[in-house]
Amino acid sequence: MAQARAGQPQKAYRTSWGQLIDGLYRGSDLRWRVVATGQRFREPDERLAIMKFKNLQPEATVAIPAMVPGPVSIDQIVDPVTSADQPGAIATPAQMEAWLDQVTSQIGEQPGEIHVQASLFWAWLREQLISRPEAVGKLTGIPELANLRHLPALKAGIPLKLLAKQYLDKSAGTKTSRCRAVAIFQRLVKHTGATTVNDLTQEKLIAFRDSIEASDTLRSAGTRKAYYGRIKAVIAFGLKEGMDEIQIGNALKRCKVLWTAEASPPVDPTPISRVDFIRLLAAGNGSWRAWLLLGLNLCMTIEDLCELRWAHFNLEAGTYAAYRVKTKKRRIPRAGTLWPESITALKVQPRKTEFVFVSPHGTRYSNHGRGESFAELRKKAGLPDSVKFCHIRDGAYTAAIQGTTEEKWARVLAGHRAPGLQDNYVLRNAEATRPACEAVYKVYGPFGRESAEA
Repeated sequence: MAQARAGQPQKAYRTSWGQLIDGLYRGSDLRWRVVATGQRFREPDERLAIMKFKNLQPEATVAIPAMVPGPVSIDQIVDPVTSADQPGAIATPAQMEAWLDQVTSQIGEQPGEIHVQASLFWAWLREQLISRPEAVGKLTGIPELANLRHLPALKAGIPLKLLAKQYLDKSAGTKTSRCRAVAIFQRLVKHTGATTVNDLTQEKLIAFRDSIEASDTLRSAGTRKAYYGRIKAVIAFGLKEGMDEIQIGNALKRCKVLWTAEASPPVDPTPISRVDFIRLLAAGNGSWRAWLLLGLNLCMTIEDLCELRWAHFNLEAGTYAAYRVKTKKRRIPRAGTLWPESITALKVQPRKTEFVFVSPHGTRYSNHGRGESFAELRKKAGLPDSVKFCHIRDGAYTAAIQGTTEEKWARVLAGHRAPGLQDNYVLRNAEATRPACEAVYKVYGPFGRESAEA
């Protein structure tokens, strides 16, 4: 067996329950290594791995007081191959039962000791406590031992892959939000090398948090808090699927280390200026015209526009009415009236599928892909990177709020819950949002083929 390399002393391994194990190390490949000998092995169960590590140490014996004529060794009962040729092997319950029967028959009137190989005895005792806790409790006079079957340490850890799959398939969020949450969760899994919830130790979670806090791409405190929140949401969803509440609860407690001390930035909408909007229209050469006009007219994001369906429009009446999907079980009605320029832009759109905007491949656009295309449009229009598509929505909502006497219709236009309005009323009476839509047009219109200087 290769000896461990000389150098800086190896740190003791810290278990998920806080115990330090000297001489044991777990590498990035998830294999365990005995520091003293360099021996490596695989074992996904942390507690079984520690037991195997202890079994690989110089063997000891456990002395059990008993009324026997003299010392009795387990080697007399268990096949010597088990203990001699396979160091660290675990005797089966059947072998231990046979040995106990033999020892029982030897009990006499003289006091003595039974010397048992420690690894075999403790492995057998562990098996008995897991498989027969009630019987062990009865034999020892400690009936409370029956509760050991509920300990999370005696259960297989919940696989993180299963948590991610259940959240992706069954959680109430939209498909986009579910995919984003799972992607962030997978980032945690990759960084920690964990395979079960029990592997998400406090030490690994703190290391992950440090990497997020130091990230150059996650500079906003609000974004980092959202990252942590989504990770916790994926783990907590296991409770809704009936997974072991003790394992999930303990994991969520350890996840309390996922936090950021920096305060979240205040909500600060950035309405796009009319000059910048006209520049975008001019640079779009017609292909972006419907996207830009509908985004402003209906107070929408790129993601909202990707979801637009022809069934949501009545071009003859010049209205739009649909549900804004927040989760699988929560939908908010939104409606609006269309400007003449918006109606014209829609009529020239080819109707290939149920979606208004369809890619050259015949599929609906993705939020990410269309966002990259907008970056190219922004560059063509000569605008700085600070101009975002969401600023169009900010401009529309700001103008609608400031230009109407009843805020509720601006909320309906933006797809926000408007207290006091019934869903059916909103969808049947899209015309009621006309004052809000006209307020936006007053700030940004008209939309002819103006130049950027118009």
